[in-house]
Amino acid sequence: MVVTARYSVQRHVTFQSVGWGLRSEFLQCLCRVAGRPGPARPLHSDWAMTLAALVLCVLSSAGNHQRWQTPNGPIHTWYPGSTVPTKAVLYVHGYYDSADSAFEGHQLAAQFESSGVDALFIVPEAPSGAGQTVAWPHLEGLLDEVATHLGVPLPTSVLVLGHSGGNRTIKSWLIASMVDRVVLLDAFYGDARPLTRWLETRPEARLVIVSQSTGPKADAWLARLSPALTARITHLRARCSHMQVVTEGRWIPDLLRELEKPAVF
Repeated sequence: MVVTARYSVQRHVTFQSVGWGLRSEFLQCLCRVAGRPGPARPLHSDWAMTLAALVLCVLSSAGNHQRWQTPNGPIHTWYPGSTVPTKAVLYVHGYYDSADSAFEGHQLAAQFESSGVDALFIVPEAPSGAGQTVAWPHLEGLLDEVATHLGVPLPTSVLVLGHSGGNRTIKSWLIASMVDRVVLLDAFYGDARPLTRWLETRPEARLVIVSQSTGPKADAWLARLSPALTARITHLRARCSHMQVVTEGRWIPDLLRELEKPAVF
């Protein structure tokens, strides 16, 4: 089932004032398609998801969100306006999250919108723990799924952001020719050799590292690189917790705005 909703993520809906006696399941669905937290009760009914999407379509017209299920897990997409942008930004969640919990709980749609960046934002499923395999090991397969579903051409260049354990998925994507910009949101874990090879073989590649708990490991890696490579790396220190890097609503929008500037990349 595909749920499509057009809405403004800045709009606040006071459910208590609706007065329809709606089921908590519907309230959960309404929050889900809006990318906002809702009641904890799990949802099961297609009618509730459909009705929630229709209500949000009526409420507002800014922003386009879709969620659909694939054999590799759910995919969320969001973009501003009415036309699918040609630029793509991929966000990969970390451990102890899922595509659904990250999109909703971290209010990603609101963060994407507040950045002001005109792009197609894609949030796929990724491992939620060390024992899970990468859901989308080949970026081309994910982009082909999104392009087919939305009926748009494949992007030729993408910006990839990943939080924490999302680095595993990102490293598997570095062989893809369209990946020329990567942002690690306190995600500098594991083997750094794929990042080194990517920078060495792709002169146009640019890397941004935001570190909180991963700062010392990132510093040690940077100290071993040549000046030619470090010139294409930006290392920023986060004065917040590991989770606040992606939940407080500052880092993601600010980085997206900065990366839009020609002087940065």
